[in-house]
Amino acid sequence: MAAPTLNTYTNEYKFGRGRILFNRLVSGIYEGYRPLGNCTEFNITVESEQFRHVSSESGLEEVDLEFTRSITRSGSITTDNMSSDNLELFLAADATTITQTSSSPTNEDIGPVTANRTYQLGLSVAKGGVRNVSSVSASFAEGDDASARANSTAYAVGDFYKPAVSNNHFYVCTVAGTSDSSPPTFTTDGTTFADGTATFRDVGLIAIANTSDADYLVDTSLGLLSVKPTGAIATALTRLPAGTTLSLHVDYTRAAITREQIATSASVSLEGELKFISDNPQGAQQDVFLPKCTLSPNGDLPFITGDEVASAQFTVGISKKDSTTAAIYIDGRPAA
Repeated sequence: MAAPTLNTYTNEYKFGRGRILFNRLVSGIYEGYRPLGNCTEFNITVESEQFRHVSSESGLEEVDLEFTRSITRSGSITTDNMSSDNLELFLAADATTITQTSSSPTNEDIGPVTANRTYQLGLSVAKGGVRNVSSVSASFAEGDDASARANSTAYAVGDFYKPAVSNNHFYVCTVAGTSDSSPPTFTTDGTTFADGTATFRDVGLIAIANTSDADYLVDTSLGLLSVKPTGAIATALTRLPAGTTLSLHVDYTRAAITREQIATSASVSLEGELKFISDNPQGAQQDVFLPKCTLSPNGDLPFITGDEVASAQFTVGISKKDSTTAAIYIDGRPAA
């Protein structure tokens, strides 16, 4: 049997596309709309809470009052545009420009160091260190800072000294005692020797030659120094008594550069206005305006994604701006 004939109508099917812009409110001032870029999803969710009253006047309880007592409006956005702007929004962070001046630091302390580990240069200059370095050289800080050996002096295990007449080597005490009244014969091959009642061991050359990257590697663009598992530094570490460490003095030249840095702040959400401008290939164009909303991160911020494009999600909190402004506006387009 055919369906009854009613008033004619047309189904409106929609294949949603469009752009999302957010106008952040900072210290009471709107900073202007920023595009979120390619967003793969934008949804608005409305949840209502119902109140029900049940009559107990008869054996069969019946609902005699029901009404909606509250409505919560929210939304969600998924974007795969991992721009600095969006990272700043996701982390509720502040973006700043790091200015690195040209300079040639000397004797920057790195360590204590361990073989087969990597260390960042320039942490005192900027959080995250320096970039674009050159002419990197290193020496052992304990050798540079070691006192000259003294006659008839008590030394404890782990104390360092270097000869009063430099031979470019430095030495560590392995057996506590008192030095002799005259200098000993210093070894230079990593072996031990007696100095009065104390015993010392050659740690190695104070300055690290690093011929053909034998002792450490440098990533000049990132300002990273990696101690090799073999070489002068690794060997010196094996010559130390238990509980003794070594650090490096590093000299380098850093270039004058600027770079962007995003750092988290105390904020956990961002307040402002949101505008959706539709560009549907199918269906009527309907734009959305949220006069008062918050953007809050929701879920992971991916940095390794396998075979997928990275994306991030935001939760949109929707509220009323004032008594005369609606929470959500959906605008049609003027007829052509």
